[in-house]
Amino acid sequence: MKKILVFSPHPDDEVLGCGGTLIRYSKKNYQLHWIILTEANKSNGWNKKNILNRDKEIEKISNYLKIKKT
Repeated sequence: MKKILVFSPHPDDEVLGCGGTLIRYSKKNYQLHWIILTEANKSNGWNKKNILNRDKEIEKISNYLKIKKT
C-alpha cells in the first residue's frame, strides 16, 4: 500500500494547498497521514468552544479524506 504524509501548519492549509490531489489519492486507496504543526489550547488564547469546533472540523475533513491517522 502506498502512503502519503501531509504536513500542514494549520488545519485547512492541506485542503487549500493540495486538497484536490489528496482527494484523488484517497480515491485511489492511498493511505493518508496528516501532521498538524500547530495546537489550539487555552494557553494560546483559545477558548473551549473554539477548541471543540476546531477538533470537529479536523475530524470532519479527516473522515472525508479517509485519513488514517492525524
